[in-house]
Amino acid sequence: MFIEEYIQRKVKRLIKKAGTSNPEGIIKTRLKSADFKYVPLCKNINGYYIYISGKKKIIRVNSELKGAEKQFVVLHETGHCILDHRGIILLDRSNSISKLKEEYDADLFAACSFKIYNNINKFNLNNICMPEYIRSLVNKFL
Repeated sequence: MFIEEYIQRKVKRLIKKAGTSNPEGIIKTRLKSADFKYVPLCKNINGYYIYISGKKKIIRVNSELKGAEKQFVVLHETGHCILDHRGIILLDRSNSISKLKEEYDADLFAACSFKIYNNINKFNLNNICMPEYIRSLVNKFL
């Protein structure tokens, strides 16, 4: 349970400093080194994050995404940035353990942030339309 607690502390601290839980608001107020844009991407690519240096990071999110999926992807890519991941994770097809761990950590970051932004609790979790994978991750923070 350690990683979930660590992620939850990071998310809460970030939201407090940003003064908002809005995914785009967090990027604008706290990630000034990130060049964030919605762009057309292939159907099978939801988004990506590239670390160039401590002062230059790139976040791209597929402009075709909508609703919960769009929010989750923005938060996932933000998670890579906040958690200081250094690789080009999504576009690297190798299956090394560290890359898989970074993806999972970014998913946890997104799930915790998504839960807070959408005011999700154990009573309304099943009433909100979201993919099952996201639901299972959000449930870890309830």
